[in-house]
Amino acid sequence: MKRLWAGNKAFLPVKFHNPASSTCIVSIARYSSWQVAYILWGYMIMNFVQACFGLIFVYLIVYPIRDGEFWILLSAILQVMIPFGTVYLLVAFQTLVATKFFLQNKISNDDKQKPLALNNRMLYLARGRQFVKENNIYLKTFYRKFQMRYQLSWKRNLLLKSSRR
Repeated sequence: MKRLWAGNKAFLPVKFHNPASSTCIVSIARYSSWQVAYILWGYMIMNFVQACFGLIFVYLIVYPIRDGEFWILLSAILQVMIPFGTVYLLVAFQTLVATKFFLQNKISNDDKQKPLALNNRMLYLARGRQFVKENNIYLKTFYRKFQMRYQLSWKRNLLLKSSRR
């Protein structure tokens, strides 16, 4: 854009160096109509998404609170989210460790990040294999715990509902 603004058209194909005036007017009108279309479609999509989120909120939050089942729902949501949160924290920790121990120091103080160059290649390769093992172990462990908790909470909820009747 800066090159076009300065008048440099060398990177464009030859047929675009001197376009006809009518072609420019049609292109400007077409561009404006595309903007209007994108704005309208964006408005429609945003309203649809807001309506969907409103329905989800009502069915997942308002109705369970009204019926007294909110704490059961909250415990189920936490049982699902805790393993994902733990894995996210593990990945963040791995990123921190990789930044601290494997990247070279900044070349100058003005740099915002460390350069992408390995300081200790053998340790990096060994740690990479360990990351793979850790991720597999943690994911399998949390998946099994999630399965067990979900099955137990599902059975407990069924028992609670049947005892209320």
